Amino acid sequence: MRVIQKYPNRRLYDKTESRYITLDDIRSLVLNGYEFAVHDQRSSTDITRATLLQVLTAGEESANSNPVLNCEFLKKAIRVQSAADRRPMGQSIDLMKSLESRSESVASTREEVAVPAI
Repeated sequence: MRVIQKYPNRRLYDKTESRYITLDDIRSLVLNGYEFAVHDQRSSTDITRATLLQVLTAGEESANSNPVLNCEFLKKAIRVQSAADRRPMGQSIDLMKSLESRSESVASTREEVAVPAI
């Protein structure tokens, strides 16, 4: 597993390749199926999830089409998150599956649009 350190100056350092990397490089690691973890250099805390959210947000800002994380989707995710503690586990899982199917639907729509007609 690759270990990436995030320094206080917000720079990411890939210890496997011994070089600084960008959020785009992190995106490439995900797309190419590499396993990695991002650790805060000072505290050694695992910040992989926060870094992935940052990559996702950066991708949304640069997208020229309808974003997957539109405002309605984000509102639903916040509602699911806040309701998860009060709901039985089964209901929380059902809500997350609903959100997942929405994101898959948007992803397949993007793929259909990206294929040129012959």
